[in-house]
Amino acid sequence: MQKITFISLIFSSIILLSSCNEEVAVPMLIGEWALTEVLADPGDGSGTFQPVSSEQVISFRNDSTFTSVELLCNTVEPSTPQIGTFTASQLQISDCNFELSYEISEGYLFIYLPCIEPCAHKYFKINK
Repeated sequence: MQKITFISLIFSSIILLSSCNEEVAVPMLIGEWALTEVLADPGDGSGTFQPVSSEQVISFRNDSTFTSVELLCNTVEPSTPQIGTFTASQLQISDCNFELSYEISEGYLFIYLPCIEPCAHKYFKINK
């Protein structure tokens, strides 16, 4: 009986540990986010987020996919919405050769772009 209990414990542990390695959708991220500010540092560390007027909206879905109305990556035609997938810390755009990191802080979504100097987009959630 002890052998069966021990084997059951090991089997349960393996299943639990393997399921922890899977990336799952981030519940706070699901929904639509609109671009509100952009950070572009001139190279001296003095850059701050500046308000923008934009129609940029990113829609994140429960299946770990997203669509972006405007470009996050300039490798496709400007009028083409971009699609991609996301994990708990990265965005992968289908037509890009790089991933974008992101975080949610103080109710805003920050997407960090691959720039030499600090640059990022700041979004607010427009619906759930």
